[in-house]
Amino acid sequence: MNKAPKPVLAWTIVKEAVILGNLELLGRSAEQKLEYKEFINKIKSEHLSVTDYLLISKFGIPSERVDGKLSAIRRNSSSPPITLLAPNDFPYNFEAGILHYIFWKLGGVVEKTEIREAASSLMNSVPGAIDFVTYINPPHLKSVPEIEHAHILIKSDPLFRSNISI
Repeated sequence: MNKAPKPVLAWTIVKEAVILGNLELLGRSAEQKLEYKEFINKIKSEHLSVTDYLLISKFGIPSERVDGKLSAIRRNSSSPPITLLAPNDFPYNFEAGILHYIFWKLGGVVEKTEIREAASSLMNSVPGAIDFVTYINPPHLKSVPEIEHAHILIKSDPLFRSNISI
């Protein structure tokens, strides 16, 4: 039996799901899932793990080859935290005008104040930004549990969307 296609989620549904903690409602379409899975398989063929890929490609951590695959050279536990705000490479199945960002933190727990500051920064820099919600996935929904991160969803006027370069 085939599952019904996942509907494109409107802002009101997205915001309500986040506020009520129904994060399982958020997700990718079947086509997006397939694209994501293919990308993850490619990453795993070149890197020891998805975490290694993110540490190298997003955080700029030096790498070495281990068993023919790239591995990030692990930082000292006393290294200062590094934070990064970036668009989600594989956003969920949202209607036009919902932008999906990830606030990554390497070396420490993501604090609510950091999330608010990142969301505020996006609200001030995304043209046509109207509203936002933030959340941290519970452990069973984290695709990259080794790196602390939060999701920031920005609702913007879709007419401005093509001009965004953050």
